[in-house]
Amino acid sequence: FDGKELSLLPDGQSAVMVAGRKLYRLDFATGKATPIPVEAKLDLPEQTPGDLVVTNVRLWDGTGAPAVPNAWVLVRGGRIADTGTGAAGPKATGVPVIDGGGKFLLPGLIDNHFHYWHEWIFDGPRRLAMGVTSGRDPGTELAGALNLRDAIRLGVIPGPDTYTTGRRGGIAVAHPTRAIG
Repeated sequence: FDGKELSLLPDGQSAVMVAGRKLYRLDFATGKATPIPVEAKLDLPEQTPGDLVVTNVRLWDGTGAPAVPNAWVLVRGGRIADTGTGAAGPKATGVPVIDGGGKFLLPGLIDNHFHYWHEWIFDGPRRLAMGVTSGRDPGTELAGALNLRDAIRLGVIPGPDTYTTGRRGGIAVAHPTRAIG
């Protein structure tokens, strides 16, 4: 109904309407939509960005400089804290060390044109594994895109940070929450 979702109520005289991420009771006789207050509380474990060291990589930083062989990267609190070269890597005790096997390590990629209604939308781990850490959706229904963005931001589902305009304009920006190693 006019881009909104409806569910008929058992009384046959009204429906629950979802519009703009809000619930309303729609009275058929008067056409009046009355807001239905909803409060959701999620009990999620605290998400803390990880620390790690990646060694033995060819580090490409995207500045135009050539890739640096035999490099290492130290990640603290989910953000790059330091980089360098040499087989030993930094002295970081209690931090997981990943041997990159001489492969390339590069900054997170941005998927600049992505629609959340594609069948693979909820495959956030696969998108992250492909190196996509941010995505821009220039035209999906706004409420659905915002729901997905919030679920990712809250840690309910994994996926890239989301930026969307929705079909009717405006912009919704996810808070950057992670570095990927």
